Amino acid sequence: MYALSQAGPELLRFVYVLVAVAVERIITFAARAKGDVMTTPAEQDKLLTPAEVAAMFRVDPKTVTRWAKAGKLSAIRTLGGHRRYRANEVRRLLEESTTLREE
Repeated sequence: MYALSQAGPELLRFVYVLVAVAVERIITFAARAKGDVMTTPAEQDKLLTPAEVAAMFRVDPKTVTRWAKAGKLSAIRTLGGHRRYRANEVRRLLEESTTLREE
């Protein structure tokens, strides 16, 4: 029997992403069934590139990557290793940052 611990890092990352997506969809489905989720599926699943996030905050894309490494923003890795960010999480961070600037 082939153990996952013997698999290469690419396969482990792929399995991790598959499980994470499955869990997220189950949670989203359960929340929709209860009527808790107000966003549409397209808004829920929309992913942004570092350049798109950087344009929203008017910073360099490298800054967005640093925020992800610092834990300010969670990044999803594509199969090619590129980072993507959830649009709803980015919008929430943007609202928080504008609220802090106004105070």
